[in-house]
Amino acid sequence: MLPGIAQLAMVFDLVRQAFQDPVRVKEVSRVRFKQMIMPEDRLVVVAEPRPGRVGTYAFRITKNEELVCSGTMTVVPINSAEK
Repeated sequence: MLPGIAQLAMVFDLVRQAFQDPVRVKEVSRVRFKQMIMPEDRLVVVAEPRPGRVGTYAFRITKNEELVCSGTMTVVPINSAEK
C-alpha cells in the first residue's frame, strides 16, 4: 500500500515543477483518501492552479480513471517571510 504522505509527496513533486525557485508546502486541506493504492497500480496525478489564489492547487490522483485521492495544496517560496 502507498501511504497517504507518499501520495502528498507525489503531488508536491508535480506542483513544485511550476516554480523556478524552491517552494515549501504551506497548507494541505480538504484531502480525501478514497481507495488503497497497491504497488501494481498505475496512477495519474493532476494538479490545477486555483484561480485567484497564487500557489494554491486542486489535486487528484486516479487509477483506472477512478478517484483515489483529492484535495488542495498551497505552496510558498522557501525564502518567503510568510509563515
